[in-house]
Amino acid sequence: MKKLASLDYKVFIVTNQSSIAEGRLMQLLEVGANVRVVAPEVSELRRTLAAAGRIELLQRGYAFGDCANAFVVFTAADDTSVNHTVVAEARA
Repeated sequence: MKKLASLDYKVFIVTNQSSIAEGRLMQLLEVGANVRVVAPEVSELRRTLAAAGRIELLQRGYAFGDCANAFVVFTAADDTSVNHTVVAEARA
């Protein structure tokens, strides 16, 4: 990801534990994004980032309102119905 500018905005992610999702998370942190991750299962990397205060981590399923006040929303849940719900809320 080319570093164009700092992302001093709230970024919300609902995601699985794939290496692609982890890579995207690290890229967002590199450019200074303020990231909230919601995921029922959490990798050691995410636990470490949360413990260090680098991300806000909610270890649970998505709930309506989770992406409130987010400037950018990414969703990569394994359940497509969750992805559709997140997209609908983000567009509202």
